[in-house]
Amino acid sequence: MVGRQAGTVKRRARDLTKATKDIPPEVGRSHGTGGLAQKYEQLWNLLADREPASVDIPPELHEVGPPTPRPAWQELGRLVTAFETPKSLHGDKWVTIRLDGCMFGTLTKRIREAGLIGPGYSDDLGEIMQLCCRAMLDEFKGNLAYTHSDEMTILLTPRLTTAAGAARDWPHGGRVQKWLSIGASVVTALFNRKLAQMAEERGLQLPDDIIAHFDCRVGEFDSLQDALALMLWRAFDCSVNCVQDGAHHAGAPIEVVRSDFSEKLKWLHKAGLLPLKPHQAYGSLFVRTMGEFDALVPSTNETVRVTRRVNVKVNDGAHGPRNLLLLPRYNMSFRPSDGDPRMELRNGSFWRYAGPSGTGQESNREDDSRDDRKRRRGRGRGRGRGRRW
Repeated sequence: MVGRQAGTVKRRARDLTKATKDIPPEVGRSHGTGGLAQKYEQLWNLLADREPASVDIPPELHEVGPPTPRPAWQELGRLVTAFETPKSLHGDKWVTIRLDGCMFGTLTKRIREAGLIGPGYSDDLGEIMQLCCRAMLDEFKGNLAYTHSDEMTILLTPRLTTAAGAARDWPHGGRVQKWLSIGASVVTALFNRKLAQMAEERGLQLPDDIIAHFDCRVGEFDSLQDALALMLWRAFDCSVNCVQDGAHHAGAPIEVVRSDFSEKLKWLHKAGLLPLKPHQAYGSLFVRTMGEFDALVPSTNETVRVTRRVNVKVNDGAHGPRNLLLLPRYNMSFRPSDGDPRMELRNGSFWRYAGPSGTGQESNREDDSRDDRKRRRGRGRGRGRGRRW
């Protein structure tokens, strides 16, 4: 891990309200008015108003969200996926990139049979998925990302546009086919490389039939609320499937595996299998921002203060819940605002910009130098204060 020095957070200085006259300000479009936004608000209010489900499990062993009707989540999923078919990307929209492992159950079974991982949940595969998620956040200059199990979702806020509505700074020109192919290839290549490294470290030969691959889809949304509905939907999926998978892989009796959520959770508790691993139970939510660090200039041995891009894990439990379904009850949003304690650079909670390589090293030093020059010019004009992205 790179960049674990103590640091302070500065937000990325990007003011969307000063884009151009061709793009309406982000403020005012955070709340949608369509069916998706209404369903999102309905579920968010339910989560805020209802007490967490009572399953006789201490919250320190497993954070349980409030009870909500499954049909409402199924309807939310139907509404969300209808937005994942854009032919081109408009600069004043909220855009998501969602990736999912293909036949991942079969893949993990083969990985287990090859001796790379043991029974049940694998910390190693969980770490690889988080690494791939941060690589996507870097590659596409995303703002927010959530990953659990074998999937991840990246959120990008609106960008500056031309008079024709095209985004000026979308990665790869905002071409959907480019995003689909590059997104899938970044995660597929990085995941397989890490698998090969795992095998080498264990002195094992990776079988030819162990090849991970991921599909990719892009969504375009009219409001922030619409886009966050996708995140909320995937967080619900994690909250249900983590208990299902935990019971299944632990060898629970078939009647337990087929039982409801609370019975499976009680079985895990009696079996001494709680708490589950944090990423397994709640997934990982990352925010892209800026952090300040001390750096040594090799030519002069001078220590200088630099600002670099970082990805911060904001649901590590240090400030607020790990379970994202509890955010409404804590009056917390998916997108932490300026001064939110979740954005602190805590040891083990943030990673320096890595790009698609996932190495943890800065892969775009030219970009960093350009950013530094802009900040120095800004300070000379009385600017340079970080603003909310």
